[in-house]
Amino acid sequence: MSKFLFANISIFLAALLCSASGYRAEPGAPIPGEPDLEAVTDERLVAFYVSTVHERRALWEIEDEAARTAAVREFLDTPLPEAEVQYAVQAAHAALDQSTPDWNVYRVAMHATRFGEAGDARFVELARKVFEMPRSGKVSEFETRAIYDTFRILDQSLAPEAADLLWEATRREFWGSEKFTSRMLGETQERVLTHLRANVLGTLTRIPPEHSLPVLEALKEEYPDTTPYEALAHEFIFELGAGPMVDHALRRVYQRAGLDPDGRPEPEEETP
Repeated sequence: MSKFLFANISIFLAALLCSASGYRAEPGAPIPGEPDLEAVTDERLVAFYVSTVHERRALWEIEDEAARTAAVREFLDTPLPEAEVQYAVQAAHAALDQSTPDWNVYRVAMHATRFGEAGDARFVELARKVFEMPRSGKVSEFETRAIYDTFRILDQSLAPEAADLLWEATRREFWGSEKFTSRMLGETQERVLTHLRANVLGTLTRIPPEHSLPVLEALKEEYPDTTPYEALAHEFIFELGAGPMVDHALRRVYQRAGLDPDGRPEPEEETP
């Protein structure tokens, strides 16, 4: 078995960030893993999904590139109706609160809101509910995809509560004491937890720096060793490579915030 080398941690994070950011299909192509709209009986929620997901997808069929780009930009710049967003949030809560969560309805609701593009604390509350859901044994593909969608929701969060949740989610104990696995997340408990916690670091690089920097700097103190760690893939656990991963994430956020790699303001260029 090849060794899982964390010297190039950017490759590791890039792979995880792509998986958390969802599939990008060519225009007109079917999208693997999208929610099953036919299984949803809530006509209002279905109509909202169609108006945000299907109508946007149709814009990609415009042949002229400039016209297509302008149409998509106008579509995305148009705020979603708040009443429909709130309805979708309530539908998502209702789906999660069932004795057996309806992951399909939850995903339809979140896709309809453009993955919580409003960025407020309502979506952090939903994310916490998804992450803290009791799990054991083999997790279904429906639930796994819902977890991925939830990371996409947090990617867009503007609420400071998101950083609090992500800080908690870097801790192993946050994900519960029961063992669970998933075909998409990992076939062993350690792979699952490493995958989830690394995705948390990736999400911290995309929320506002003023929210993520205190978390990442605290993690840097906890995992100061940035020496690349080499291990067999099936033997690797998060703690072994946390230092390089945190360092990479912190540098990315410093760059976004206009700081140098050590977190200091970049020197202003002298005018001639």
